[in-house]
Amino acid sequence: STPYPIHIVYQRPRLLPNSLGSIINQFKSQCTKRIRAIGQAGFQWQSRYHEHLIRSQQELDNVRRYIINNPGNWKGN
Repeated sequence: STPYPIHIVYQRPRLLPNSLGSIINQFKSQCTKRIRAIGQAGFQWQSRYHEHLIRSQQELDNVRRYIINNPGNWKGN
């Protein structure tokens, strides 16, 4: 037993260079900088959002349908 507390620090796994995750991270970083530079200081990406690769025509059709129909689910509509 140690006489002082042990602190465990979580570190995000490093992204591999040129991996899809690294490219998306760079894209989002650049977008954030540009959006904030044009006056949207409070801009943030949607929390708890995870990118998803579309791997089939059916998945693409589902995403398109969601994009078209989703605004009707918003409050006030």
